[in-house]
Amino acid sequence: MNGRVQPSLLYWPGMRREPGELDVMLCRLRQCGWTIRTLAASYDIGPPPSSGQSTLYSDTNALLGCAWWIGLSLGASVACAALPHVPTLARPRRLTMINPFINRQDLAEERGFDVTGQWQIEIDVNTLPQDLQLDIVISEDDDRIPPNHGLSIHALATEVLINEPALIRVQGNHRLDGTDLQQLVAARLLGLESQ
Repeated sequence: MNGRVQPSLLYWPGMRREPGELDVMLCRLRQCGWTIRTLAASYDIGPPPSSGQSTLYSDTNALLGCAWWIGLSLGASVACAALPHVPTLARPRRLTMINPFINRQDLAEERGFDVTGQWQIEIDVNTLPQDLQLDIVISEDDDRIPPNHGLSIHALATEVLINEPALIRVQGNHRLDGTDLQQLVAARLLGLESQ
């Protein structure tokens, strides 16, 4: 190693934490010098992230020193909801939300599932640091979270954040399955390919 500190990225997995989830994309980011950590804390256990007392914050080793957070689905929305409650020095400078929802209860009503006993997550972009670099990745063929959720977050964040949030629209499913698709998203996030 050349003595330089590698930048760290914290990955907030989706609800099911499926093996191989976004492996190709994360591998590409590793190849570009990012150290990848994965949040170990479980979702929907104990106080929600908005309380500031969530078990998410007990995973301080994962949180500290990560300049970039990337979340998929529930993980994206939980990361966004948690960010304002993390101590300022532990906050990332960048957040990438892949197929997020803006309001969990609204999504449950749209899709016909029950969220009883689960955290009520609602994204409030007004609580985000104004200098946050925000990326929103939307899969046009997502069968779990309609693209309008990510588009709403993008529209609201555009009015609040200093930097224009990036909007990356791709043809793909909810988990961004497929090597080419994940490589494309990684390239766009790294600025190696234009939108």
